[in-house]
Amino acid sequence: MKNVNIVLFLLTTLFVAGCAGPEVRFGKIFQDISAAGRKHDNEAINRLSSLINAEDLSQKRMSRYSDEAVNVIYDALLNIALYQPDEERYAVRLESAFKEKVRRGKYSGDNIERMFNVFVMSGLFNKAIALRQEFPDQSLPEVPEIIAGAGLESADWWVFKVLEQGKKAKLESLPKGGQKIIMVMRPGCEFAGMAADAIFADPELGPVFRSNGLMLTRKFEPADVEAIKKQFNYDAVYIARKSSDFPGFSLLRISPTFYFTKDGKILDEFSGWSNDDGGEYAKNKIRKGLSAIGINQK
Repeated sequence: MKNVNIVLFLLTTLFVAGCAGPEVRFGKIFQDISAAGRKHDNEAINRLSSLINAEDLSQKRMSRYSDEAVNVIYDALLNIALYQPDEERYAVRLESAFKEKVRRGKYSGDNIERMFNVFVMSGLFNKAIALRQEFPDQSLPEVPEIIAGAGLESADWWVFKVLEQGKKAKLESLPKGGQKIIMVMRPGCEFAGMAADAIFADPELGPVFRSNGLMLTRKFEPADVEAIKKQFNYDAVYIARKSSDFPGFSLLRISPTFYFTKDGKILDEFSGWSNDDGGEYAKNKIRKGLSAIGINQK
């Protein structure tokens, strides 16, 4: 009798597990990805992404999912693509779920905008252009003409330089040699704006930053980059091609973050900005970083 009860228990367990639909499986993956993202655990995100396989994303399989399941798998794939913007494959996987939402008529303007942003962040500019053409009533920014650079295999820092009022973006390399101050920022960030205002207005730090500094963003927003260049009459504002082109840098977390490098090696860094004391605390941090890379102020 005891053995019969055990068998019945196992059969019941299997039946309950078998009844769990894709909503449950994808929902668990989504929750785990969100938790890994909050910890910036890219290894875990990559591992969890493999739990959604090619068959799960086939048109035949997706057509059988409920609307809830499609929404959950879309959310999971969106999180993966946002946490790992360098990876084109994650953008393409998200596109599969997005297309299913469009096929069902269950999509929103926000879905279109996010798909567009994922395409440009991953460098899939032709897909971004096609999406903009597919949804002409959606207010999506124009994609600039991308001018390819030469020697993409080199170990330099690869960036997009915005040209002609944001109509073109030229891929070029920034040499790592020498002493550099790199201000990582997000366009539109209040604190990054405060930092730039204070630095360029400072009679000592302003000239040093103009000769040895550059501003860098991972967000592909050419119009905003062009606006910053005009605001400060400063041309050295770039868009990073990929985060992986800048090992040791954190390009998508705190804005602003300052890196002080010598021949490509980071010797000092700090994040954030406050004008509570007239910006002196942050300015002293910059002076400390300049000293670390051997720049003496006059």
